[in-house]
Amino acid sequence: MHVVLGLVFLKHISDALRECRDEFTRALFDPANDYYLGDDSGTVDSEMVEHELGARDDHTEKNVFRVPALAHWSALGLRTGSQPHHPAAGLDEHGHSR
Repeated sequence: MHVVLGLVFLKHISDALRECRDEFTRALFDPANDYYLGDDSGTVDSEMVEHELGARDDHTEKNVFRVPALAHWSALGLRTGSQPHHPAAGLDEHGHSR
């Protein structure tokens, strides 16, 4: 039972994080939005977008938990019924992302 509650919580916070990130991404590309990152020609720098999406403020402002990428619901492989993604996959021998 306790495992199920943890999975339900993980699913909930992963969905909330995805929705927040999607909403913020739309805002970064919308010239009418205060968060717009494009220049006068309408070009948006993808590096700036990734940097902004990685910032914590956009999530904490909406009371959304930040979930490490390896711990996202989709990273566990539970949606497709495949084997769960091992948490250490994608890390080098020092525990850093590859």
